[in-house]
Amino acid sequence: MVQAASAKLWWNFCTEHTLWSDFMRAKYCSRVHPVAKLVQNTDSHTWKRMLSVRDEVERVLTWRLFQGRVNFWWDNWSGLGPLGRLYPFRGVSYSRDLLLDYIHDGVLDLAEHVDLIAGGVTADLSRLGQGPRDIPVWTPASDSMFSFSPIKSLLKPALTAVPDPLLAKCWHKHLPFKVSFLAWRVFRGRLPTDDVLSRFGHVVVSRCWCCPTPASDSIMHIFYSGNTAKAVWSYVLASLGLQSRHRCLRTLVGGWGQGGARNPLFSFVISRLPNLVLWELWKHRNGCMHGRDSPSVARVMFGVARGVAECLFRKRPTTHILPPNWRTIVAYLEAHVPRRVVRAVRWSPPAAGTLKINLALSAAVGGAAAFVRNQGGSLCYGVAWSGSGDVIRGLFRVLFSGLEWCLAGGYRDILVESSVVEMGGYFDRTMTAPWVLDDVVSRLRFLCSCGSVSFVLCPPRANMPTSTLADWVVDKPGEFTFLSLMELPPRVWALLIHDDLPYVFFEVEDPH
Repeated sequence: MVQAASAKLWWNFCTEHTLWSDFMRAKYCSRVHPVAKLVQNTDSHTWKRMLSVRDEVERVLTWRLFQGRVNFWWDNWSGLGPLGRLYPFRGVSYSRDLLLDYIHDGVLDLAEHVDLIAGGVTADLSRLGQGPRDIPVWTPASDSMFSFSPIKSLLKPALTAVPDPLLAKCWHKHLPFKVSFLAWRVFRGRLPTDDVLSRFGHVVVSRCWCCPTPASDSIMHIFYSGNTAKAVWSYVLASLGLQSRHRCLRTLVGGWGQGGARNPLFSFVISRLPNLVLWELWKHRNGCMHGRDSPSVARVMFGVARGVAECLFRKRPTTHILPPNWRTIVAYLEAHVPRRVVRAVRWSPPAAGTLKINLALSAAVGGAAAFVRNQGGSLCYGVAWSGSGDVIRGLFRVLFSGLEWCLAGGYRDILVESSVVEMGGYFDRTMTAPWVLDDVVSRLRFLCSCGSVSFVLCPPRANMPTSTLADWVVDKPGEFTFLSLMELPPRVWALLIHDDLPYVFFEVEDPH
């Protein structure tokens, strides 16, 4: 973002004549063109930032010629870039030649520079004399004006190597940022250990503080090969029943938890556990080095158990409340096995003397359908509608048609069933309807007052015939009524007569 802001400064400096740009030009470019200016140690920080992005900006900054008063050698009027860099003649850095000096009778005359003609240097002079000044063009943007998005992608450095997969494993949800950041620093080698400091030329007498036996203080020793680190990793792997072949810290963490996903909660903990172990080993090392702590594997495992318990609490505060005891946590993870529950969904018939109206909207926009059925599941009345306009109003239209048919036949106990969640609020008189639907909601509540009308929400699988009819009517604009099964489309008819058969599906329930 800093480079993009520097690019905007360079754009404003080259294309505008303000008090600031005139001052910068007089201070730094009194003798040399800005594109040819070399950076000096005495230059200001702002000017150095502008020069750092100058070459990238000049590649995409061209000029639309109306007067030809641009620098012949250093302004990008040809689209090839500054000619002073392509053809570095002697003294060209101080040249103040204008393009207008090389235009004769509306034609670009390069007779003095035959090598430019051989290089294919041309200019678009079709607009010459049609405007008061030459206009800068920002080529990455469609409107030719400066914008941040193209320059950020232009200045973004290209990835020279494949990203390290271990660095992606450092960042997890429900894990403190300090823990993830430390793991990132470990795999990048960005810790102030003796082996890292020695690379900067510091002569240090290295000593490990986290192990009882003498050893050098290094990243590999603290987190992998030291006595404390070995004991912690071995205990964690053994207690969780994990096996891992490893020769260094990277292979240990890279192959961590493979084949050990016994349940979702176990996988949740396993993916975050290496970062917590690294964090506690680092705390243990600093406590022994800068405090009065002594090497202790038990203290490291207590910190790991506390970190795991806090992670579980962040995931679900009302359920996973565990003490900082590693054995208790392991037993909890082993017992946390999800249950597979079998559920059956089917259309349920209404009570005796009650009619049920099933409503549905089509998956595509513009279709709605309703079925009126009795206690035996027989079709009493069906209506389908499609057209332009608000789909909710189309749903109300088929609902009104079904309610009026029931009330006209003397039925007062009516049950409306649909998988459209919003419909329940329109039946509740205590809720205020949107003002755009005042007319249809008022009509609905009037029809409900003529009898005993209630609304229930059903899963989409229990309303399949109505949804299929709503999809069928999308391609046939208008309103259709059905009084018997034979009048229905074949697919809707087949679903309707088998609607009492349950649809069985499986779902996983959390035991806690």
